[in-house]
Amino acid sequence: MLSSREILPNSIPATEVLNLTVRLSGKLILDNVSFSAEHGALITLIGPNGSGKTTLLRAIGGLLDDLEGSVCIDGEEISSMNAGSIGRKIAFVPQNPPETHNFTTSDIVSMGRYPHTGRFQMESSGDGEIVENAMSVTDVLALRNHKVSELSGGERQRVFIARALAQNTSIIIMDEPTANLDIQYQLKILKLMREYSRRGVCIVTAIHDLSLASRYADSMVLLNKGKIVSTGLPQDVLNSDNIEQSYGVSALVYKDPLTGKTTFSTNDEHRTTVDFQSESTVHVICGGGTGGRLIHSLKEAGLIVTAGPLGSGDTDRMVADILGVNYIPTMAFAPIGTDVFSIHGEMVKDADLVILCDMPISPNNVKNLEAAKLANNLIVFGESELGERDLTEGLASVIYRELKPSYRNSNVDSVVAKVQSIVNPAK
Repeated sequence: MLSSREILPNSIPATEVLNLTVRLSGKLILDNVSFSAEHGALITLIGPNGSGKTTLLRAIGGLLDDLEGSVCIDGEEISSMNAGSIGRKIAFVPQNPPETHNFTTSDIVSMGRYPHTGRFQMESSGDGEIVENAMSVTDVLALRNHKVSELSGGERQRVFIARALAQNTSIIIMDEPTANLDIQYQLKILKLMREYSRRGVCIVTAIHDLSLASRYADSMVLLNKGKIVSTGLPQDVLNSDNIEQSYGVSALVYKDPLTGKTTFSTNDEHRTTVDFQSESTVHVICGGGTGGRLIHSLKEAGLIVTAGPLGSGDTDRMVADILGVNYIPTMAFAPIGTDVFSIHGEMVKDADLVILCDMPISPNNVKNLEAAKLANNLIVFGESELGERDLTEGLASVIYRELKPSYRNSNVDSVVAKVQSIVNPAK
């Protein structure tokens, strides 16, 4: 159960940063940064180490004195607000929680009520209820009498998140709140933050995990070298160019088929030195996960890639969708009919090279072997006999023996290298 306080959005941004420039020890950390966050929004700051995320969060939280530009909270310059006023508006969760000495979990979380009660005032029953609720939703209630100094890093992190929630503010600033948490609590805390934002709380948080940041954020701010590279919806900010420009890695960005959210995979570990000077088409006959990595490698090598019939739910089909590969969509486990076979045959004949992957052959997909026979150049994954991959009582093996491959191999990298010699022999 969330706090009973409802925070209603208004037309004034919860926080607004205008032309913010920060220098620390003479070094430029933030350079003319501007952005705003509305009430009810969950904003994630992303960017490589040293990009200025923590400094920006500290500036928004009123923790920096020496800055150029302005930071406004609900339309009021934060520089004109005293500590008590800021504490009633903003809760801050640091990346590295401070020393706690002999304080218990309950002590630390209760400190979140100081801006509302004063340090030496007694808590009311309402304060106690807010503290209890904050410990409950962060799953630290059972640790209430434990010394925080004796807790694990993840437990300590949740205690300080609970303290921020007990502060019951309209804005929560969080610097890497999931850094010390296992995946269970990463998801739990981010889901909780989204829940609070839906009640009107503005949450601005820095998160290193780009996939998690995209999954829960309403909008993202990408920082690099103290400047904003991009801001907007996750699917607009997280693109291959922005990731490569800011992080220095090549990445494949796609929509997660399970969550529907933007996610990515770095490409560097699969990069190949093959360079195709002419546009060549390679057609891949695959299914059941036998062609996904190959399709990825061929696309990365600069080839035009197509694929044969792929049923709904097939992992190779998911890869094809992510990479924008043209294929023939079919129902899961449906037999290949005359129309599909005809289309497939034309794709095979139009390709410069056809690759047959080592998938099992059943009565439903045996026509894929018939299509492979139409190839001008053919590479076959697997041995000269189908063996246990023949699920047709021998029919597939007969057709398989009639294939005339120019090359047989089961290693993706070797096949990609062989593709070069076939479709671009001049190199």
